[in-house]
Amino acid sequence: MTGAEKSQIISINRTDFVVKNFAALSSLELKQIYQLRQQVFIVEQNCPYPDIDDEDLVAWHVFYPEKQALCAYARVLNSDRGNWYIGRVVVAQDKRHQGLGQAVMKAALEFCHITMPRQTIIISAQSYLAQFY
Repeated sequence: MTGAEKSQIISINRTDFVVKNFAALSSLELKQIYQLRQQVFIVEQNCPYPDIDDEDLVAWHVFYPEKQALCAYARVLNSDRGNWYIGRVVVAQDKRHQGLGQAVMKAALEFCHITMPRQTIIISAQSYLAQFY
């Protein structure tokens, strides 16, 4: 994907993940992203920290929408040093244990490899999830 492209579809296990930069997100998509992240990171995990930040403005947003709801999401950033950062990986509570966590990670990794191959990829996650990655 070139810098001029704002969105694309990446298929993992017959699931189509949408990849968009901030400018390409619709108001509804942005609302759904923030709602899902808030529900999981702040409410379920009881981590009362500001989830919305300026990095959302420069990130690529990888997500799987289904019937007006967001099922899975990951945020991908590219640093000025050329490294990729994948974080804010989340799956809706009612969609867990269906392989969507692995699929959204694969979609994020595939996006990184397609866009800028051979760049280091750093995954940001809570320590108890290290085995998942």
